[in-house]
Amino acid sequence: MGSTTSIKKRAVSTPAMEKRFVRQRGPNEEGFFTEYFYVDDGCEVSTSCLNCPLPICKHDDPLWFKFYRHAAKQRILLRTLQLLTLTTIDIEYIASQYNIAPRSVFRLRRRIEQHDYDFKWVDFFAKLYSDN
Repeated sequence: MGSTTSIKKRAVSTPAMEKRFVRQRGPNEEGFFTEYFYVDDGCEVSTSCLNCPLPICKHDDPLWFKFYRHAAKQRILLRTLQLLTLTTIDIEYIASQYNIAPRSVFRLRRRIEQHDYDFKWVDFFAKLYSDN
C-alpha cells in the first residue's frame, strides 16, 4: 500500500508595491480592450503615445517614471558622486552643500555603484523638466 499524501502548494503573492499596479481583469478579458477607440492624447512627455521616446509608458510603470523624475532633480549631485572618490570629509561637505543627511550621500553612492541609475534617462528627464 502506498501513501496518498497530498502536497499543498503555497500561494505566492506579489510584493506589496507591485500589487497597487496590477491591472484588474475580468474572466473574459485579455489585455487591452481592442473594441474601444482611444484618442492618442499623449502626456507631459510627448504629444502622442506612438511617438513617445520613453521605453515604457509612464502610466504602465509609474514607479519607474517617478524614480527618474526624482533622479533628474538630483542630477548634479548624482554626477558628482559618480565622478568622485569620496572621503569622510567630502561626504560631510557634499551633504551640507545639498542640504541632505550624510547617510543619504552614502545611499546614493551605493545605488550609483550598483548601476541602479541609467544616466541616459536621468539626463533626458532633467532636460524635460528644466523648462518648467
